[in-house]
Formats: sequence, structure tokens, C-alpha cells
Amino acid sequence: MNLESILFIIGSTFKLYQWTGDSFIFLIASILGIVLLLYTAIFHKFDK
Repeated sequence: MNLESILFIIGSTFKLYQWTGDSFIFLIASILGIVLLLYTAIFHKFDK
């Protein structure tokens, strides 16, 4: 989850200064968050 948070902070910085690539960084952070959420949900489902 730390990597996702770092990517969102970097994306926010890019959006604030209107640098190119901000949408791409937000897209990667969102995909990473969804993948990690699904992995955690599946892992804990079979863990019990």
C-alpha cells in the first residue's frame, strides 16, 4: 500500500504543477490499488 500512496502523491504533484504524465501516474496507482485490494480479499478469504 505504500507504493500506491507514493504514486498518488507523485501524481498529485504532477497535477499541481501541470506536468505531463499525471493521468498516467494516477492510472497506474488506481490499477495497483485495485490489484492489491483483490489480492488481499482473495488471500484472506482462503486464509480462514
